[in-house]
Amino acid sequence: MQHVYFVNDFDIATSLEKIIGILSNADFNPNEKAILEKTPSLPPSKEKASGEVKIIEYGKNHVSISSNLDKDSLVVISDSYYPGWKAKIDGKQTEILAANINSRAVVTPKGKHIIQYSYEPPRWHFALMLTIISSLSLLVLTIRFRGVKLKN
Repeated sequence: MQHVYFVNDFDIATSLEKIIGILSNADFNPNEKAILEKTPSLPPSKEKASGEVKIIEYGKNHVSISSNLDKDSLVVISDSYYPGWKAKIDGKQTEILAANINSRAVVTPKGKHIIQYSYEPPRWHFALMLTIISSLSLLVLTIRFRGVKLKN
């Protein structure tokens, strides 16, 4: 199985037991079908699309993929599905679907596109806000008490 690939056919399985059952079936081919936990905005199709997807940049918090497909498809990357990942297609936010237990997939329109994944840990936003509030408070206190002399 490739690190990034596209499929047009999928099954929906809402429990781990169902997903494992489908994945362990000898007839299951992950290069032709994905197992999703949620129905995408794309109807399943046995008709295989043609085209190409490839990773153009890969880092621990960022992945860029180029796609050139002849029909709308699911582009699957065999990286962990984990909260905090965001996806954009041509700069527009798109939904990430859990695929094949622990992979990520996005519905990608036909034609040439750039898919970008970026990772922002959920607690990162809280830490950033806390840092900004603390810095502003320190600045206000510094300005307020500048020139005040302490008594002995």
